[in-house]
Amino acid sequence: TMRDDEPPPVAVLREAREETGLTALTLVTLLGRQEFDARPFGRDEIHDRWFFHLTCDEETRDRWRHGEHDPSDRSGDVIPFDLFWADLPHGVPPLIADHARFLPVLVHALGLDDAESE
Repeated sequence: TMRDDEPPPVAVLREAREETGLTALTLVTLLGRQEFDARPFGRDEIHDRWFFHLTCDEETRDRWRHGEHDPSDRSGDVIPFDLFWADLPHGVPPLIADHARFLPVLVHALGLDDAESE
């Protein structure tokens, strides 16, 4: 969730760091923007979503757990995330709520289009 007066590029880096524990993240480019109706998922909200390509410039494990200490609901609870890297384009598991919307844009930007047909 973006904070008041926080530009999307700043928000995405802050959110990605908070939710993954990774600190050496770099914003590459905006992949796209989407208005999303969250009512089918129990939230009476329209989300203004921004999708970015980020890179990670630090050593990481293949899988790790990290707890977010600043959840957007301000509950104060630590939200644990089990994280892993997924190979593009075919190794990404199904994502809910149209979160995969701009994966084809990322695949194209990375020049992995040919791998789609393999």
